[in-house]
Amino acid sequence: MTLHAHCRDRRIGPTGTIARGAVGLAFVIVPIALGGIRWLDVAALAAYGLIATATITAITAGLQRRQPRGPGIGLECCVPAALVGEAVALRTVVPANVNMVVGSFLGISMLLAAAGGYSGCELTALPNAVAGRRDHVGCLLFAPIDAAESRRQS
Repeated sequence: MTLHAHCRDRRIGPTGTIARGAVGLAFVIVPIALGGIRWLDVAALAAYGLIATATITAITAGLQRRQPRGPGIGLECCVPAALVGEAVALRTVVPANVNMVVGSFLGISMLLAAAGGYSGCELTALPNAVAGRRDHVGCLLFAPIDAAESRRQS
């Protein structure tokens, strides 16, 4: 499934879209503005994005097999924990601006969530777009906005 196909299945309203877009842009722009960007940072972002995408896809697929009705709150922590672990590993291996790398990955994923109308955890938006999936894990950041918009539309 392509990102375009995801757009037809929007699950967020205009406020959720704007919020994700604004936060996503801030996550990309602020670390670059504060720390700059070098070719090593771009290479680290590409590597981090590939590894994070593979890890998130594997975790969410595994969680869905174990608990098809949705993961419990403990299992939902696996995705952010894996991203933090990968960021720590990246910091020890590569002298890159890890704040820019992780911030840009999160920002790009939020921008994809905004563009695709994705209401699941924004951390999974990039892996879902790449894998053509709609994996959901719990996410607290934009859930209140989505819930309010859903009630208003009903």
